[in-house]
Amino acid sequence: MRGTARFITSHSVLTLDARHPYTAKALIDAQQMHRNVMSGFCNWVEDGASDARAQMGILSTWSVDVKTGVLVLVVQARVPADWPRIPSEALRGRFVGRCPFPIAGGAGELIRGAAGCHFLARLLM
Repeated sequence: MRGTARFITSHSVLTLDARHPYTAKALIDAQQMHRNVMSGFCNWVEDGASDARAQMGILSTWSVDVKTGVLVLVVQARVPADWPRIPSEALRGRFVGRCPFPIAGGAGELIRGAAGCHFLARLLM
């Protein structure tokens, strides 16, 4: 007998001005970068939960283009992110085009928001 597994994840691709104080502070302070990432996931778990990141399955990575002054922050989680706490002045633009995350055998929907690209993938087996 084969069971049904359901995997749901969301991705956010945020393009930020690396020279803006909000972003620059996170580039020199790992704890601040963590706070910035976690700010997209308020009210999903109790405040102060020691394993909040694990409960929501949050993973992130980032890269900086020093020449253009752009930070690209990619965040994945099991719950949808909401980014209103990012100052609009720190945003450098929006993701436009195909989402860069292929989901083999699954379906996804691309949702463009003010803070970038959010990709919600559902993989049903």
